Amino acid sequence: MVPGGWLPCLRSVIRSLLSSLACREGTQDLAYRAGSGFGEGQVTRDWDASLLPHKSDVTALNGFATFTAFQAAIEGAVHAGVHNAVGGDMETGSSPSDPLFWLHHANIDRLWAKWQKQHPSVKPPNMTETLRPTPLFGVKVAAVQNITKLGYKYASAYRADSERYNMS
Repeated sequence: MVPGGWLPCLRSVIRSLLSSLACREGTQDLAYRAGSGFGEGQVTRDWDASLLPHKSDVTALNGFATFTAFQAAIEGAVHAGVHNAVGGDMETGSSPSDPLFWLHHANIDRLWAKWQKQHPSVKPPNMTETLRPTPLFGVKVAAVQNITKLGYKYASAYRADSERYNMS
């Protein structure tokens, strides 16, 4: 287990990435460079869809009333399940070399943000703990609880195209 908890560490990484990205015309671009620090530039996968989490695993997350229970549940079938289903590099310490890693972890953060909206008074038990290692994170768990204050948000739901584009 990562000191401070892995969900706050994940959110701290997302915050750091967003703050370090170059902004261009109101959008933030992230260039993926294969092999930039991980592996040899080739991503391996060994796909097994039977290991993916079930819709019921994701739906059940919102039923957990404590952060500790929520974190344990999301870590199990939902987080680990996708790593195992993708296989290859995603099952190893080289998982950040796979672009799917970043999409997957952004989705885990989105699920946490959704849970937070439904449980606004529930906080991690270690809010004053500093995320480590300090050179990489170095912020208190409390500092990464509010994604709006961190400068990003997730769309709440997709609307029908006719609504989204004001088409009649």
